[in-house]
This record gives sequence, structure tokens and C-alpha cells, in this order.
Amino acid sequence: PAGANLAGANLAWANLAWANLAGTVLDPARPLPDPRPALAAAGFEVAGDGYVYAWRTYQSQHVGPAQYGVGVHEAPYFSRCVLSACHPGIYFWSEEKLKESYPGAHLVPVRVRPEDIVASEGKFRARRIEVMDEAAWRAAKEGRSP
Repeated sequence: PAGANLAGANLAWANLAWANLAGTVLDPARPLPDPRPALAAAGFEVAGDGYVYAWRTYQSQHVGPAQYGVGVHEAPYFSRCVLSACHPGIYFWSEEKLKESYPGAHLVPVRVRPEDIVASEGKFRARRIEVMDEAAWRAAKEGRSP
């Protein structure tokens, strides 16, 4: 078979800019499974505006120096794999879970469209998130103007 076997390879700093990702879990054309059942099981709901409201750490905890300030952030690589929670993407969770896992970390409120989410092993990653000012986030979550 053509291609390389990268099982077990550390690709943390790999540049995949010109790689042919067709047919892989990184293939942008690969459809995403519906995350709504897993989101509901974890206590998340899709608000009336179509977004899921959640939290994440301001500073990436695992992948480089990424910081998530107010604005839209897109994952440079995004895995559609539902078999592992440790794949490329921008992770989010509930405020309580993040405080428990990363005590003292600066947390930021985010909103995410369900069509940008993969659920795996009780964790959630997105290809795109919007970090919001907390007052605007609360207002949007409650369906009011900030």
C-alpha cells in the first residue's frame, strides 16, 4: 500500500501544509458525526441561537503557546476521529470540569456551533470556537442583547 505508517509517531511539530489528508481523520471533507447526544449527556444544550455555550482555558494546556483571547479561533488541524479524545482540535468543557482539572487557570467563555464539534470519550473538541467577553457571552446564552 502507498503512504507512510505513522502509528506511534510524534507529530507535535509536523508541518502538514502540503500533505494529502484525503481519507484520513484529518480530511476536511470527512463528515462529522452528530455531537448532540454526547453534549446532552454532559449537560450541554444547544441554545436558541444554535450555539453551545462552554468554557476553555485561555492558555493551551497541552499544545504549544496558543492563547485564546476574544475572537474566533480555528484549529490548524482538526481530527474527526471519535475513537480518541487526544486528537487535534480546540478543546472545551464546562467551567466546573475545567476548574477541577486546571485549578487556577485563566478560563474564557466560548460558544461553538454543533457542526464544528467532535465528541469522544466524554471530551469535546472543535474546529472553530468563538471566545467572548463574559458579559456578552452570558447575555447571548440567555438570549438577550449585551
